[in-house]
Parts: sequence; structure tokens; C-alpha cells
Amino acid sequence: MGRGQQSFLAVTKRNPSPHKPLVGMETFNALLDLMHQRWTEVSPETEQLIQFLQSTECPRNLRKIALKKARYLLNHDAGWTNRSLSDEDTATFYDYCGFFSALAWPNSISTLKLVTGVSKKDDQTIQKMVQHVSAELVEACLLRLPSDLIVITTHGEYPNDEMLPLTDKPRPAGLGQHLFLANVIFLADTIVDNPSILKKAVAHELIHGNEVLHYFQDNKQDEISFPDLKGEHRAFLREGLCDWLANYYTTGNPLDDPVDGRYLENVLFVENHAVPYLGKTRKTIAKKMAKLLQNADSETFLQHVLRQIPSLEETLKNYVSV
Repeated sequence: MGRGQQSFLAVTKRNPSPHKPLVGMETFNALLDLMHQRWTEVSPETEQLIQFLQSTECPRNLRKIALKKARYLLNHDAGWTNRSLSDEDTATFYDYCGFFSALAWPNSISTLKLVTGVSKKDDQTIQKMVQHVSAELVEACLLRLPSDLIVITTHGEYPNDEMLPLTDKPRPAGLGQHLFLANVIFLADTIVDNPSILKKAVAHELIHGNEVLHYFQDNKQDEISFPDLKGEHRAFLREGLCDWLANYYTTGNPLDDPVDGRYLENVLFVENHAVPYLGKTRKTIAKKMAKLLQNADSETFLQHVLRQIPSLEETLKNYVSV
């Protein structure tokens, strides 16, 4: 497995899954064995993730895609070890390692545990809204649907112990979340009874899916290309672009947020420093802004955006939260 994954891990003992065996148990056990062989350390959260993927609580769509990626890693491990993989397979190997690493982050494991208690009716309501919003966003040229997208309904909002990027403000409890490396969207069942909030939350997380992200490689490229910009700058700009578009789609006004305005500062930054370079009409601006999020495999998100709006590099570097 990728050496770049090791910083996420810590030693633990193997524990058998307390849940009923399901299809893929042997594959997931083999993957965990491979992790123990290849990684210097395997975290308790990684063990919990494998147990969850083997349990009856795991959503079928998540298990199906996790199985596909686990089999790929097992089948290509020898090529990875002797460095005989093609560039494309190497990138895929990295990304699939990132899939399991992202799902094994402590916050991700805590959120996955919230799938218990979700009613079938609430889950269907959210899944239908996802299909409706994604179709409209694609038609409006604001979204390119990524492959293997997984949407999971959670029971209740999930706490965030992080700060909003480039600010000293705590991040509010989660209504929705997009795990980039795993291409998983979490949506809380607490918003099913408020269609406008549900629609906005779904749009925001789906629009995040526009971006092509190769986490470990992208970080290294950005450190070289933009030494004065950090991960916080990248996150601040990304949230501003996504929320501007989600507000525009939901209300027709990018500054009108039907939720709680948690990303208003980000949206205002985009409005003041990116919008003037994107066109004159809101419709044109929205399409061009969506394309800012649609970087190609060959470049990072920051490289893609700053190539089109070079002035943002200096503006981001000098930005001070209001």
C-alpha cells in the first residue's frame, strides 16, 4: 500500500467483526491483512471501518464500491510493490488507498456510525432529492457527475471539531459533508422536513463532487507551485465557490443562503475577487465558476483556478478573516 498513507495510522490488535457475515467478508479481511503487511501502523479506526463494511449496517452502495476498490488493491499490490504499474494504475492505486484512509479518519468513522436509526422513508426522501438536484445541476452545466458517487443518510447532525478555514469561527454541526478522497456524501435526516434547506445542502455537496482530487499528489504539487498557500487557503476558496453556486441554484441569488450563512465570508470573497473575472450575467458567471471546480487529472484545483484568475493567489495569501 502507499507509503504516503502511513501518517494516518496507529498500531492496534485485530478484532473479529461482531456482525453477521456478508458478501465480501473474505475480501475485506484480505485487505486488512495486506494493510498490516504493507503499512507500518494500522489504526483502530481502520479496524472499525473493515468491521463496519462487513456489517449489516453498512449501506449496500458503500459496500459494493468498497469491494470493487478492495479487489483492485489486492490484485495490483504486486505491481505496486515492484513498481511495475502504469502511471494510470499508480494514480488509481493511490486514490483507492485514499478511499479507505478517508473513511477511516476518526470523524468519518463517527459519522458512519450514525447510519443506524435512519428510517427508510427519510432515506428515500433524501435519495430522491439527490437525483432531482443532480439532474437539474447537470442540465444547467453546473455539475459533472463523478463515477462511483455514494450518498449516505445519517441519523441526526454530526458534530464538527474543526474551525472554518481561514477564520477563528467553529464549524457548525454538519448537515452534509463530501469526503473528497472517498467520493462519499453524508446528509443528515434532520433536514428532510425542510425542502429548501435539504435542496441547498444536497446542491452544495454535489457541487463539491465536480473537483478531481488526488490528495497526496495534489498536496505535493501545490506546495511546489504555491509555497505561500496552505490547505486552509485551498479549502476557503473551494467552499466559497461551492456555496456561491449552491445558493445561486437554490434561490437565484448567490448571497441568499436558505441555511445559516456559515460560508457567507467565503461567498463574499468569491463575489468580490472571482466574479468580476467570470462574466456579466449570473448565468454565465455560474457556468464559468462551475468550470473552475472541474479541474483535469493533470492539474490540481489550485493550479486550475489560479491559471484562470492569477490575481487570486496574492489575494488569498494576504486575506485576513473579517
